[in-house]
Amino acid sequence: MPGETGSIAAAMARAVAGDIILVGCGTYYEADIAVTPGVSLWSGTLQPDCVVVDAQGRGRVLVFADCDSTTRVVGLTLRGGATDGDGGGVLCRNASPKLSRCILQDNRARRGGGLACQGRGGPSLEDCLIAGNQADLHGGGVLWDATGAGFLRGCRLANNQALAGGGIACLDDDGLVVHAGSLTGNEAAGSGGAVWVDGGAPEFRECLVANNRGGLAGGAVACRRGRPRLVNCTVADNAAEVTAGALLVVAGRPVLERSILAFNSHGAVTITGAGGADLSACNVYGHPAGDWTGPLAVLAGRADNFSGDPLFCSRTSGLYDLRAASPCLPGRRGATAPRIGAGNRGCD
Repeated sequence: MPGETGSIAAAMARAVAGDIILVGCGTYYEADIAVTPGVSLWSGTLQPDCVVVDAQGRGRVLVFADCDSTTRVVGLTLRGGATDGDGGGVLCRNASPKLSRCILQDNRARRGGGLACQGRGGPSLEDCLIAGNQADLHGGGVLWDATGAGFLRGCRLANNQALAGGGIACLDDDGLVVHAGSLTGNEAAGSGGAVWVDGGAPEFRECLVANNRGGLAGGAVACRRGRPRLVNCTVADNAAEVTAGALLVVAGRPVLERSILAFNSHGAVTITGAGGADLSACNVYGHPAGDWTGPLAVLAGRADNFSGDPLFCSRTSGLYDLRAASPCLPGRRGATAPRIGAGNRGCD
């Protein structure tokens, strides 16, 4: 325990693989804590309101290097990290730690304001909040530049900011899966309010992507290269100043399956380079510049694509579950019709 050693960093320096460091509730003003491979760091209640580690702008909060999934952090708030490099809150270098029930908040970096992962491997985050972080370049919330598999499951990315990829920036990633999460209120000064992809094939499943803003284009997602995949996602009420309220494609070829694109500013999809987009069983509805128009015109009425009001419970309240009469609920457009989007029936 830190009380026995004076600080979390001192406890970590004494720990060996297999140890658990149990941190008593309180606020700890520490920076650049190097996490020993194989060691677990737990808050006293396993909830993030118990332990706050505040770096006060003096460096990163946690640094993981050359560790595997036996290295774990549970129930901590990590804030106030700052660096001119990557990973203001957390840096993972050739590392695959597991973080659960953590908050990464108000951190800043050149890339990856909340979290940056590099090299081999990839971290796994579950039930985490990544909010209010900033990056000068890519990935206000998360920079994913790792070659191994990793995931964000049940995580919320909110109100993060960057030049590109306000929520997440993916660079030539090989195995990122974002499942049952939400990206809301993130902002990019350039493009990709929620997500910016420059290579690789990140996968987003059952995700809500709403109320994000791309300064120029790609209010929700911007694909410079690569083949991102969105499955059962709801992409709604995103905005950009010039074009592509939902999806901007420069090159590469995003894939959207059983997803909703609704009420985004301008058109749903804009393609400015040699790229394209594949949509199947998708509902595209409510865009000022038209729905199945432009690059989507050839997909209208094909591959089970359609256009109909999804009947969200309350857009103004950020409730994107579906009303009972929604055409996006299972069986509404035929006995075997699948669920479209991330929402379930949430109101009548």
